[in-house]
Amino acid sequence: MQAVIDGCRAVGETDLFELNHDRVVEKAVAEAGMDVSDGFTRRVGDVFFWADAFARPVRRFKSHGSIT
Repeated sequence: MQAVIDGCRAVGETDLFELNHDRVVEKAVAEAGMDVSDGFTRRVGDVFFWADAFARPVRRFKSHGSIT
């Protein structure tokens, strides 16, 4: 995963795609302290609001939704 983290930092702006059951990339970027946007802007309780806006240079997409 270090190669993915290093690549994201080197490129600066990129898209990451992962499956809903695979949290490896999600955990790696979180542990690396990277600013990642998933298109959701705010949360109220258990509800996340989709804004279709990606404010950070690394955009993360879950191909089949999310388990979290």
